[in-house]
Amino acid sequence: MSLRDVRGVQRRRGFTTVATQALQRTAHARFIAPVLRGRPPLGSAKRARRAARLIAGMPWTRRLPAYFLAYGALRERPPREAVRSGRPAAAARSTPRLLGGIDDLRGQLLHWRRG
Repeated sequence: MSLRDVRGVQRRRGFTTVATQALQRTAHARFIAPVLRGRPPLGSAKRARRAARLIAGMPWTRRLPAYFLAYGALRERPPREAVRSGRPAAAARSTPRLLGGIDDLRGQLLHWRRG
């Protein structure tokens, strides 16, 4: 990989990095810091309950923060030549499938835990 390639990756990932860091700073300032000080998040208990109901009430709002943190604002894809065309059958069976989203992952973890 050349310096030009590295700069290209930095250019493509710059916005996502800034957006992710802004989300982390906001979460810390609005949720984590108040709780650590013994105060309710978002300024009042009523607002915090309303936000919790909103997030818990719709599946896409539960998945959005995890997706954003995992992939960023703009999803990066590897070049076509870097992707293998297939996997051996044994590796395919032993590797958990995580493509179905956070709910599938949660189900797999619970299944493994019961094991």
